[in-house]
Amino acid sequence: MKKLRILLIVPVIGIFQFCGSSKKATETKTTAPVAKAKTISFETDVKPIVMNTCAPCHTVGKKSHLFEYDIAKEHIDETIERIKKGEADRGFMPKNGKKMSDADIAVFEQWKANGFAK
Repeated sequence: MKKLRILLIVPVIGIFQFCGSSKKATETKTTAPVAKAKTISFETDVKPIVMNTCAPCHTVGKKSHLFEYDIAKEHIDETIERIKKGEADRGFMPKNGKKMSDADIAVFEQWKANGFAK
């Protein structure tokens, strides 16, 4: 009779031992904070890059006024294409300037991908 009890108790303890640890692992996975992607906006992120890199050429005169949200949005595909070119390539922007950093280019791409937040 004692052997039967021991044979029944040992597997039950083993099962509970595994159940308890997997529950903790599941809780850890599901309760971990989820990182939110930063929202890229024109005023906060894009416009300062334009001011530092594209001015004065694209703020006055015949050239598009990239300080304005609607114009920057309208020309985003051409802007991205041109700022991604190499300095020796025809159509490279900023003209007579240095190539933008990959981080700055990514801001333009992310702004477009996120739907053009103002």
